[in-house]
Amino acid sequence: MRILAIRGRNLTSLAGDFAVDFEDGPLAAAGLFAITGPTGAGKSTLLDCLCLALYDRFPRLENAARVAVGAAGADATMLVTGTDPRTILRHGAAEGFAEVDFVGRDGGRYRARWEVRRARNKADGKLQAQGMSLTCLTTGGQLGGTKTETLAAIGERTGLTFEQFRRSVLLAQGDFDAFLKAKPADRADLLELMTGTEVYGRLSQAAYERHKAERGALDALEMERRALAILSPEDRAEAERLVAEAEAEAKAAQEGLDGLRAQIAWHRETRRLAQAVTEGETALAAAEAAQDEAAPERARLAALRRLHRLRPVVAEADRLEAEAARLSAAATEAGARVERTAAALATAEAARDAARTALAKAEAAFKDAGPQLDAAADLDSRIHTAAEHKERCAAVREKEVAACARAEAAPADHTRARDAAARTAAEARDWLAAHEGHRLLADQTDRWTAALADWAAASAARDAAAAKGAARAASVTDLTARKNKREAQRSERTEALVAAERDLTPVVERLAALDPDALEDRRLAAAGRADAVAALVALARSARDVAERQTALSKRVRTAAAARDAAAEAVAAVGRERPEVDARLSEARRALDLSRAAADEVAARLRGLLRDGDPCPVCGSPDHPLAHTDTAFDGLVREQQARVREFEQQMRLLDDRWRTAAAERDAAAAILDACHGDERRLKAEADRIAADWTEALPRAPLADLPPEPAAADAGVLEAAVAETAQALAAATDELKQAAQLRGEIDRRKAQIDQMRLEIAQHGDTLSTLGESLAKAEAERTAAEQEAARAARAAEAAAAALAAPLAALPGWQERAAADAAAVIAEVEALAAAYAGRRAALTEAEAETQRLAAAIGAAEAEARAARARRDEAGASLDEAAQRLARLTAARAGLFGGEPTQAVRSRLNQARLHAQEHADRTAAACAEVQAARTAAEAAAEDLRRRLRETRDALTAAVAARDAALADAGASLAEARTALAVSDEALTEAEERVRRLDEAVGQARAVLADRRDALARHRETPAPEDDEEALAARALEAEALCETARQRGAEQRARLAHDARQRDKGADLAARIAAQRKTTDLWAALNEVIGSANGDKFRRFAQSLTLDRLLMLANCHLEELTARYVLQRAPGGELDLQVVDREMGDEVRGVGSLSGGERFLVSLALALGLASMSGERSLVESLFIDEGFGALDADSLDVALSALEALQATGRKVGVISHVQAMVDRIGVQIRVAKAGGGRSVVACVQA
Repeated sequence: MRILAIRGRNLTSLAGDFAVDFEDGPLAAAGLFAITGPTGAGKSTLLDCLCLALYDRFPRLENAARVAVGAAGADATMLVTGTDPRTILRHGAAEGFAEVDFVGRDGGRYRARWEVRRARNKADGKLQAQGMSLTCLTTGGQLGGTKTETLAAIGERTGLTFEQFRRSVLLAQGDFDAFLKAKPADRADLLELMTGTEVYGRLSQAAYERHKAERGALDALEMERRALAILSPEDRAEAERLVAEAEAEAKAAQEGLDGLRAQIAWHRETRRLAQAVTEGETALAAAEAAQDEAAPERARLAALRRLHRLRPVVAEADRLEAEAARLSAAATEAGARVERTAAALATAEAARDAARTALAKAEAAFKDAGPQLDAAADLDSRIHTAAEHKERCAAVREKEVAACARAEAAPADHTRARDAAARTAAEARDWLAAHEGHRLLADQTDRWTAALADWAAASAARDAAAAKGAARAASVTDLTARKNKREAQRSERTEALVAAERDLTPVVERLAALDPDALEDRRLAAAGRADAVAALVALARSARDVAERQTALSKRVRTAAAARDAAAEAVAAVGRERPEVDARLSEARRALDLSRAAADEVAARLRGLLRDGDPCPVCGSPDHPLAHTDTAFDGLVREQQARVREFEQQMRLLDDRWRTAAAERDAAAAILDACHGDERRLKAEADRIAADWTEALPRAPLADLPPEPAAADAGVLEAAVAETAQALAAATDELKQAAQLRGEIDRRKAQIDQMRLEIAQHGDTLSTLGESLAKAEAERTAAEQEAARAARAAEAAAAALAAPLAALPGWQERAAADAAAVIAEVEALAAAYAGRRAALTEAEAETQRLAAAIGAAEAEARAARARRDEAGASLDEAAQRLARLTAARAGLFGGEPTQAVRSRLNQARLHAQEHADRTAAACAEVQAARTAAEAAAEDLRRRLRETRDALTAAVAARDAALADAGASLAEARTALAVSDEALTEAEERVRRLDEAVGQARAVLADRRDALARHRETPAPEDDEEALAARALEAEALCETARQRGAEQRARLAHDARQRDKGADLAARIAAQRKTTDLWAALNEVIGSANGDKFRRFAQSLTLDRLLMLANCHLEELTARYVLQRAPGGELDLQVVDREMGDEVRGVGSLSGGERFLVSLALALGLASMSGERSLVESLFIDEGFGALDADSLDVALSALEALQATGRKVGVISHVQAMVDRIGVQIRVAKAGGGRSVVACVQA
């Protein structure tokens, strides 16, 4: 990294812009340069600017007090902490910045900028948040966005943190001998801070904590393995045997249960199908009743359908009647409209003539005003110019008046400010004199606050160790009580285990006495007898049911045969009547056709051409009796039409009778077919029942039963069922008792296993508690020792602080409660003293500056008054000229503006023209409206005549149609009020009733067939109640067997999981033991609870490296001394004096100049170590070199020149004239008065 340029603005004493360019002028070729200037000029501010631009921090604030600073009495929002970098902004400045150009470790050129401003860019505004940016000078691109991102981007380009930058690029004031004078413990902290060896302490602690965690994980796994409860091989084999037995019993019970459920399902299906047949018969009866009830509705709908055919002629007559009424009203309105338009036309013509007269007058007035308007326009232009001139003069005068007022007030303001500054200086002197006791705190604040922090830390450590010891003592008591309680619990569970094993023996003996195998044989025998008796009962019941159904079926066959014969006779009767009615209908239709032909218009016209005596062209007869009888023919047609309708109605009735009779015949035939099928199925079922009865008789333990099942005595069979059921229940109860005993034994064994597991867990817990108790006792002893050490350290720190904190009575009690508050109080006292001292200096400088400014302000006030008077005279002259022009303009149009007059006259002319145009257009529109109204009235009269003619014809056609239909107009309107959709829907309802009858008959036939097919399947021997009772018993046996099997399977599964978990734990323990051994070895080498073991080792290596580099620089500075590590401590230092026979001396015995040389060598060594990997090419040393004599100064300069010869650009801040004179290129920071300094680069 190489610094290229430093720039800034308004940073402390460096007011305005300043810049130092290391690539321009003398600095470009200089490898060594000096930054010089008097004390307080701002030399270190240049390095603060460098740090701010790169890191938003600078060294002088690192150890500052974190107290609020600001003007006395200022608002709390205007205060900032003493460590806030924004405090570098110059007093009275509204904004400032710090900027650095540098070459990064990647070779790129970058510009880092830090800036801050006050609110509203006012000097009295609140400080705003600072901003940062990073720009690549090659591409111009911005790197990073937020301040955090920008700081990260800068750190990536420089390769240095702020601490690394402080020890490799910038060696600030006070950092030289801090390392040399520090105690070993403080030197270790400084070495860790300055070389980054803190990571080794974290590694040491991490190794210790990791070993502790791994050891704990191993102990937990081993305890978990000891807690596992695994069955012995004998217990596991016994459990597997019990599972097999239970599964076999459950399988047998399930097979019997499935058979019983199938038999029960047969009975339920029979009931369901019989119920469905009954429901079908009910549905058919309801459908047929509904069909009969709908006969009147069917006739009504037929009449409505005939009248609906008249809808077109009735609707047409109604439409024409409404249209005629509408056209009549429209024609009347059209006549009135013609009269209104005639009156409107006369009014429009009068308005048009008046508008033409007004237009002529407006044109004449506009023409006459032309010359006066031109003269008024010229005066308006001159007045406008004069008014603008007057406004400019007024603005100048107002500006000069304000400037004069400010200039006259400035001397008084400066005088008041000078007096206020003098009062501030006097107050500061008085306050400093009254608080002289605080000067020591202000001069050595960091020393006393650090000592106070050490005392607080030692006191806190003492209290914490005491509290820890008390807590560990309480833990010892608690662990002892828990251990005793756990031992009592283990003894109690051991006694309970012995009692449980003793109580198990009688239960096992009771189970052996019952002999479960013999009980099962007895139950199977009883179940067989019960099944045989139940089969006989079911067969007898089925036989009686079949006999009853056969009787009922015979009655249904006779009824259906009678219905079929009656329906067939009705069909035959219709067949006999139909030919006669059909012949009459045909004859009536032929007569109607002849009548219509005779009444036809053409026939009538031909009859009119016949002449008496001339032969007829059709028949050839000379006689024409019907030539003039057209009215008679019309009556004949109507008579024939009535006959045709009568015969057609008879044919429709015959068709309806035939369809009804045919449907009833077919339905009766279907019923007969179904009944015959039922007879065959019942016969087959009766035969099957008889065969099953014959087969079942030998198996039942009953005597004197008849060979026919229907003749069997129901009482005898029911008594036998009760007897066998009682025997089966007794055997089943004994088996249940044996199963309960077996379950009781398994439960007690599981309890015994659980007790054994709990006893083992109590033993593991006791072992763990013993280890925890020993550990707690050891920690209690260690805590007591730590408390004693911390108490001694606190007493030593308190003794050192007794003198400097005498001004704070009772500080120990308050610091014990809140050390930070006491430290803040010390820092506040020191900051207040330093602030008053700085305020005194600033007030004295401000007084001198304001005294010089008063004379200059008085001269400026005199000049401002002269300028004000001159501006007033110019304003008076401009006002007089404007008044003259305004008076001349008032004589034309009364002073009204020219453009307003011209616009008014022109608008009057345009309005008159527009009015004339509108009246002419309105007149034309009214004329057109009159013509259109007359045409519309004539068209409406024509359409009315045509509509009335059409209405007459439509009414005649409607009346003729109503006469043909035999209905009045009111009846037709009532029928037509029913919509086609409603009529169709009603006809559809009637049709659906007919379909419902057919569907009900089909559904009933299907259900009867299904019932017959089901009864053909083998029927169970027992009734449903007996089967249900047996099914419940089978379910109980099956569930008992499954429960026993589930319990044993759960026991086996738990054992398998425990075995799998044990195997997994064994593998995990082996892996964990390997990991634990590895971390134990590493902990033995570097691990420690506080991180000291590895940290001290790394720091010793780092110190050796530092001493080697420092001795190389010390050899060049002075060959007399060599730095070494002292043998009495790990990080203590000593020097070897070569000129005194290699005498070993402590570093405290060095003189001021010797100590500076040794400190410089150490600082250069630290800089070399920090910059080894970052290729740092710039170095700034902020140290005065005032402790060196001339020879040592020469040696120091030689060392610095050798350092810059390695490729670094080295800058030294110093006010030592002898050193400054030796360096050719200088950056001079010179005071310019008033707290200001300027920066310049010169070559001596």
